[in-house]
Amino acid sequence: MADVLPFKGLRYNRAKIDDLGQVICPPYDIIPPVLHEELHARNEYNFIRIEDAGSHPEDSNTDNKYTRAAHTLQQFVEQKILVPEKKPAIYLHDHFFKIAGKEMMRRGIVARVRLEEWEKGIIKPHEGILAAAKDDRLNLLWPLQVNTSPILAMYQDKGNQLAKVLEAQKLSEAVINALMPEGDRHQVRLITDKEAVDAIQAHLRTVPLYIADGHHRYTSALTYKREKLACTPGASPDDAFNFVMMNLVSFNDPGMVILAPHRLIRGLEHESEKGPTHSPD
Repeated sequence: MADVLPFKGLRYNRAKIDDLGQVICPPYDIIPPVLHEELHARNEYNFIRIEDAGSHPEDSNTDNKYTRAAHTLQQFVEQKILVPEKKPAIYLHDHFFKIAGKEMMRRGIVARVRLEEWEKGIIKPHEGILAAAKDDRLNLLWPLQVNTSPILAMYQDKGNQLAKVLEAQKLSEAVINALMPEGDRHQVRLITDKEAVDAIQAHLRTVPLYIADGHHRYTSALTYKREKLACTPGASPDDAFNFVMMNLVSFNDPGMVILAPHRLIRGLEHESEKGPTHSPD
């Protein structure tokens, strides 16, 4: 079903960045204002400047958060702060974190996934989107022409067959080993072995992908693809805009923790707020 491919990612140059924990930032939609400011101050090369550059009152059509992000990306590449991978890879990502004092680990594989229309059922959503949030990511895609943070999607792995393939990749040396100031730790390894890549692709062709987080990013990428096709009718199906970056995690992964959300319920009558009443027996 899903078409999953290796790609040449842009990574921080370890010859120029000693502590990767100082330059990594979370996805744009979970960064509160206080952390947003702290990330800007943490390091001049923190990825927040590309993932979610700040807005200013005097912003215009030619000078705004999106154009500044594109300019920063260009600078980082020219200065070799960010360097491309030497050969296409699928990235094995182990994320270590704590919940209630217990250390957990979630394993994902970061790859480029072919964009599919929702009605095909290959990529499955579970929630609606907000127009403003979709437009924000679309406005970033056009000047950048790269994905800045992966969509989190889940897949079925009956018998943990793919998990065994991924576990064997831990024998390779991590190319990223970053400890975040907040306490999380990230390890990333390259999967370039043809047999392992073939096994990953073969498995994921047989199952749909369920988006857990990133509906706005996926919808924006899908809209971007449609708009690019309209501009370039002779484009190849393998052109980059036909794909989106995803972090794929198995439903069986013990680190896929789901916590209870807070919900605010409006419009209740006063009497209903008291809860149910019971008649005496």
